[in-house]
Amino acid sequence: MAALSSSPLPSNMVRWSSQPWVSPYQHPVQGYGGTVKELEALPLVAIGCHLERLEPGVASCPLHSHMAEEEQFFVLSGTLTVRALEPGGAPRMFHLHAGEGVIYPAGTGLAHQFLNLSQADVQLMAMSDK
Repeated sequence: MAALSSSPLPSNMVRWSSQPWVSPYQHPVQGYGGTVKELEALPLVAIGCHLERLEPGVASCPLHSHMAEEEQFFVLSGTLTVRALEPGGAPRMFHLHAGEGVIYPAGTGLAHQFLNLSQADVQLMAMSDK
């Protein structure tokens, strides 16, 4: 077995703990919030990835869907409330807990919005094609 290295990490590895939490919005958007840790420095060509934190009482974005972008979300801690809307249906709410996730294939019209209705922070991993 190789010895543990004390040198800097290779370019394809990241320490989330060393990345700053930043606002995902260049301009504040009333009613929406949360913070993200972007992975801009990783050499990813087709996949985008970030860690997202939603504080209690925060919604990440408006209800929306994507025509050309696929997305995956995995809850790392806390209880995430997902507002979901299927084409032709009525909006519904679901809870996702740590270790659970949801996918949104491109062009399906499956709309989503994430909210934190709990009293503790929610952290999730978000991945999508670029």
